Amino acid sequence: MKCHLCQKNNAEIIQKFDYDGIETKIGYCQSCLNEMAKFHTIPVNKNKLSLFSTNVFFKNKFPVKKDLIEIKNVKSRVIIELPISIKNLLFSDDDNSKLRNTQTLIKRGFEFWKNEYEIAKKEMNEERMKLIEDILNKIKKLL
Repeated sequence: MKCHLCQKNNAEIIQKFDYDGIETKIGYCQSCLNEMAKFHTIPVNKNKLSLFSTNVFFKNKFPVKKDLIEIKNVKSRVIIELPISIKNLLFSDDDNSKLRNTQTLIKRGFEFWKNEYEIAKKEMNEERMKLIEDILNKIKKLL
């Protein structure tokens, strides 16, 4: 496997992770990894990170009654927005954070709704397909 950044050296460090349900591998050579660590990392907000390690974060559980909320809306918000919210909570902002976050939200939204369209297509749900097409067309204008 070649380095994900330089595409020249062999990857010495390989990360495997789940990206929206798809197992993905990214590898880096030692040189690129050192450069990323030196120039491209954002300081972690240690106070907010410590919140995640406390019981307070996990004790606020409540039962969800499906008839009280729109599950599909929750699903889209969790998949599209939650990763960005967690990143914002853990890491300090820089000058371009808002722009990058907005771009990421648009891209994640587009991918989410493309997948939802394929599901509706398999189910032959033409009404849902039409609604999703409208959403996708609005998102395409933002890309």
